[in-house]
Amino acid sequence: MKQRTTACAIAAALMLTACGPETGAGFDQITPVQSENATSNTLRGRVVTGAEVVSLINAERTRHGRAALTLNAKLAVAAQRHADDLVAQNYFSHTGKNGPTVGDRVTAVGYRHCLVAENLSAQYPTIQQAVMGWMASPGHRKNILLKQAQSVGVSDNMTIVAVFARGC
Repeated sequence: MKQRTTACAIAAALMLTACGPETGAGFDQITPVQSENATSNTLRGRVVTGAEVVSLINAERTRHGRAALTLNAKLAVAAQRHADDLVAQNYFSHTGKNGPTVGDRVTAVGYRHCLVAENLSAQYPTIQQAVMGWMASPGHRKNILLKQAQSVGVSDNMTIVAVFARGC
């Protein structure tokens, strides 16, 4: 637990955060960090899609002997809502301004989960760099490669929210 807290604090300082998996009480919270340039949902003139990010995540999972994750519409809605909130309210945290965690957001969209984890990213010029940044960070890498995860939902912006989960 302490090691995960330290990893999350370091990642937050780099404007790239990961915590998880959330399986109950004791889920680590991140101190909000201001994010500049988090309002763009385009990459060099085109809209960034969550499906593109999922493809890159699944390529990493395959490279490391993990099964591909299934794109889940409910998880994508939870991810998009959080990404939109991060941009609209100009903050960067796994905890919403009014206190909801990734587990709360996933439950709110009707996804019954036994495991949920979340990666956040902002300010990378490409989605490839964002995913490679996650893979270089122990907490993010752990979430991407979670053996127990079955599904993923990702926001459609450059403030990327990826939600990894396993339903019950």
